[in-house]
Amino acid sequence: MLVVMWKAIADLTIEDLIQAPVWELASSEAQDLVRPTSLKALSEYRNGPVHIALTSFRAAGGKKMIGFCSPAEPSGLDYV
Repeated sequence: MLVVMWKAIADLTIEDLIQAPVWELASSEAQDLVRPTSLKALSEYRNGPVHIALTSFRAAGGKKMIGFCSPAEPSGLDYV
């Protein structure tokens, strides 16, 4: 049985996101926690737990950056 530990979202690294591209998010007044999931991608808004996913961003100046986003808005990924 695999035991998945929660970690503070502030401690999430690019290496973590590359190993597990989708993480479940749990928020509280004290802090936001994440844990890896078996999902490989998020295609649209999902009813249920909020997730964050590995995301590639391109700045207006053309610089490419890696991070994450959370498509938790039912209006679709274009809203994110």
